[in-house]
Amino acid sequence: MALHFIGFRGDEYNRAKLIWGEPDFIHPVHDKRAYVEIDKDNDILIFANKERPDILSKYRREYEDMKKNKKSVDL
Repeated sequence: MALHFIGFRGDEYNRAKLIWGEPDFIHPVHDKRAYVEIDKDNDILIFANKERPDILSKYRREYEDMKKNKKSVDL
């Protein structure tokens, strides 16, 4: 079981840590890419701010990071 913080931006992160402890994963937004690391049956997801469990964002910054990592693996 892993703890995921989704959408935390500022001081609410510190408050959530006081309640839930240190997260195993931090996701800037709730998007499809986050589910690479999320086990829907066993993990705990904590949502902050405007992120919602029923809405997936179209945010794509992480995909650029993945492309960079893929290039280094391909070399």
